[in-house]
Parts: sequence; C-alpha cells; structure tokens
Amino acid sequence: MMTKKEISVTNYFFKNTVKKLGYILIWIVFASLFFPWIFSGFSFSSLSIKNILTDTNLGPTLSILISGIALFPYNDFKLLIQNGISRKTFWKARVLSFLAVSILGQLIGIIFALLNPYMQHSWQESSMYMQVYGKYFDSTAMNSFMGLCFILLSTSVVTIGAIMVGSIFSLFTKKAKVYIFIGLFAMIVVLINWISAAVQNDYMLHVIQGTNSFIHFIIGYSGASSPAGAWNPTMPFIVSILTGVICLIGSYAIMKLFKIKNE
Repeated sequence: MMTKKEISVTNYFFKNTVKKLGYILIWIVFASLFFPWIFSGFSFSSLSIKNILTDTNLGPTLSILISGIALFPYNDFKLLIQNGISRKTFWKARVLSFLAVSILGQLIGIIFALLNPYMQHSWQESSMYMQVYGKYFDSTAMNSFMGLCFILLSTSVVTIGAIMVGSIFSLFTKKAKVYIFIGLFAMIVVLINWISAAVQNDYMLHVIQGTNSFIHFIIGYSGASSPAGAWNPTMPFIVSILTGVICLIGSYAIMKLFKIKNE
C-alpha cells in the first residue's frame, strides 16, 4: 500500500516527467521539419510527413529520452527534501513514476507502429528480440506475448539503470563530475587499446574464447542447432530481472546518501 504522500509525490514525478518528455518531443518534431526545409533551400515541397513517419522508431526513441531524463534526480531531490519528503518516499515515488512512464511509452510506441501506415516493417520485424527468439515457442501468439513482455521488461531495466547511474553522479560536485567524465574517457581509450593488443596474444585469445562461451550462455545461443529466431529466451529474462533488482537496490542505497550541496 502507498501512503497519500507517496501517491502525491509519484503523481508529481509522473506529470513532471511527461511534461519534460513532451517538450523534448516537440523540439524533435520541429527539428525533423526545420532542418530538411533549410537544407532543401526553404522549399515546402521537400517536407514529407510520410518520410518522417517511415523513419520514426517511437518506442526506442522514448526509451532513450526517458532514461536521459532519469539521469538527473538532484534538483527534484533538493526541492522535495526541503519540503519534508523523506529519502525513502522520494526514491519509491521516483522509481514507480519512471517505470510507469517507461511502460506507457513502450505501449504507445507499439501502438504507433501498428497504426502507422508508412511503416516498412512490422514491430515484430523491427524487434531484435523477435528476430532472435521469436520462433522459440510453437505458438505465434505466445512468441508475440513474450516479445512484448521482454520489451517492457528490458526498457524498464534500462530506466532503473539510468536512475542508479544518475544517483551516483548526483553524489559529486560539478567539478568532480568533469574529472569523472575525463577519467571514463581515458579508461575507454585504454580498454580499446587493450582489446587491440589482446587479439594478438595467444593467452588472451583463450580468455576471449571463454568470454564468448559465457556470452553465448547468457543470450541463450546453443550452437548451429539453434538457428536465429529459435534461441532460448530464458537467460535473457533472468539476466534482465536480476539486473533490475540490483539496480533497484543500488539506487536506493545511493539515494540514502544524498545531501544538499552548496555549489
């Protein structure tokens, strides 16, 4: 059961997130119309709603935007904590509201794909899950249902992961965040160089092959006897659920450390 305060804060987060998402989508639509118009020499004949709708993948776009919004919790925390909202209520309301927005966004994306007359491919053909696991069950309806479940689950986990990552960065000052981003960039460069050197090393080839076997196990691939479309989706579901649980626990533990910063 949720208290009245938790429901109120959840509604605040939900409405605030939808409002931010709406502003971003308006700018995206504007840019989609404005830039083709500019580059075509201000010719209105170049503006084609058909081209825009054909190239629109609403579900993935909404998932990316919602996760991006979830990366910035500090301002809401500062506002609500100063108005008597506890850290637990803040965390619970934030997670529930973003999960609701994420699931709603994906359902809207799927409905949009089904109703869009200009889509070149069905949502099943556009779904990576359906391409890899869409023939595992004998029933087409069951495969479609599991595909829908995985889309909602995976995008929810991505959103929760964004909440946790945003919470981690919110612990640091703006100056520290700059140093962290520089450090992460340096680590990526080192990792790329390490991988390049590793492929030329016999020992590292064994490590890579072992890693490859583990990845095959995680994604449900069982060799040539398991053709694309009929891979086992059990492990992807388990990994997604475990990742979501870890991110939930991690985000709560991190948000308990939040403090009002003077910067």
